[in-house]
Amino acid sequence: MREVILSVKDLKIHYPIKMKVKGKVWSQRNCVKAVDGISFDVYKGETLGIVGESGCGKSTSGRAVVRLERPTSGQILYKGEDIWRYSKEQLFQYRKKAQMIFQDAYSTLDPRFTIGRSICEPMVVHRMGTGDENEKRARQLMRDVGLPEDYYGRYPHEFSGGQRQRIGVARALALNPEILVCDEPVSALDVSVQAQILNLMKELQEKFGLTYIFISHNLSVVKHLCDRIGVIYLGNMVELSEKGELFENMLHPYTRALISAIPIPDPAFKREKVILEGDVPTPIDPPRGCPFATRCRYAAELCSDKRPALEDVGEGHYVACHIYGSEKKEMAKQMEAKKILPPKRESLLKEV
Repeated sequence: MREVILSVKDLKIHYPIKMKVKGKVWSQRNCVKAVDGISFDVYKGETLGIVGESGCGKSTSGRAVVRLERPTSGQILYKGEDIWRYSKEQLFQYRKKAQMIFQDAYSTLDPRFTIGRSICEPMVVHRMGTGDENEKRARQLMRDVGLPEDYYGRYPHEFSGGQRQRIGVARALALNPEILVCDEPVSALDVSVQAQILNLMKELQEKFGLTYIFISHNLSVVKHLCDRIGVIYLGNMVELSEKGELFENMLHPYTRALISAIPIPDPAFKREKVILEGDVPTPIDPPRGCPFATRCRYAAELCSDKRPALEDVGEGHYVACHIYGSEKKEMAKQMEAKKILPPKRESLLKEV
């Protein structure tokens, strides 16, 4: 049985909207529901992919895991302990165990520091060794991520985007973490450089026994790297499954739309195009029922009235959709009355 190293339970992160009333008095009128109750487990040694369109709450969830965002409610459990109940000393130790790789590597590097100092800085803060020992480890990490030791004294502006991302990876590894939250680490890079960084991450995972939470909007990248994939829409987890099961038997209509948008370099291969109509609802006032109901071609009355729970429909495949959940009989009746055909079950892809 696989060991659960991190567990997120009903996580909600809401940002208050304040308005000025009567001079200096500020009043909270509403809030932005960036994350609205997601739950998932992360197993030791796996790569969990989190995907969804911009603004769905992917990065906010990842930042909460490393305690850069405070939840409104819910729990984040590391080896069974709530990280938001840690003492100061426990938090100091947790910082070593959970690190983050950011999307914009350049903005995370101090332009006044050489890259050698940037990589050594976490070790200095956590008092891990002497100056010579830290420099020796930093040089070793540079070799591990494919950077020559000669670059140790250079500054961030002297590197390309791919090299700066390697520096970010080396710095994240400096404290021997168990969990790495990777927030779109390759989205700003050229395709050839993306492949280099992804292959590097695979090699480092095997070498150091790392656990990844990989956040991306690119399903092709996620399929290449991840073991399981969770799909988020409007702050809600709508589907979670093993990689192969998700791509061959995608269930949620939103997942089908995402996968159908992946380009395939084969003009002879024909497939159904799932085109979503309308705009994403505002996270200030999301729909009362299913968050995807306003754009779903299969939506019935039940979808507008009741939010579907994320349920296991077999073999660890979780989906939040009334078509497949505990309300599927009632949903089938309503769809039949409105003459809505159920979704086809064939695969949309032959290869990504």
